[in-house]
Amino acid sequence: MWLGRFVGPACNHPAFGTDMFQDFDDLRCERHETDAAMLQWAGNVTPEWLESTIEYRSLVDGKLRRLPAAVAAVHLFNHGTHHRGQLTTLMKQAGVDPGVTDLPGCRDLSGLSNDPSAYLALFGALPSGLFLARGCASS
Repeated sequence: MWLGRFVGPACNHPAFGTDMFQDFDDLRCERHETDAAMLQWAGNVTPEWLESTIEYRSLVDGKLRRLPAAVAAVHLFNHGTHHRGQLTTLMKQAGVDPGVTDLPGCRDLSGLSNDPSAYLALFGALPSGLFLARGCASS
């Protein structure tokens, strides 16, 4: 939803509480495409964009809103963390071990460079929607 507000097209998902995908393979494909689009967007964010204001219509109450772009960008990632927490809870309730979800518990990160491409090599999106360091999740 938020990425669509930044780069378009707007998200046209069904009503809240309705499954967007009935087939898990379709969800996996969409997640992969969304992750790629998010990385492309993040790699092109400029200081000017962060200093701008975005305007959007809330799908919750229909009101027109204006928000500093930097706040919206932080919200994109923060809210995603919220949803990954929800998924972790649902997986645990279903008896599925989501694996290690704390980065420091996965491996020694002290030698990781400041080069963003190093992070892209280290992290991946799992089909569950949880973003974990590769090799950390147990199945």
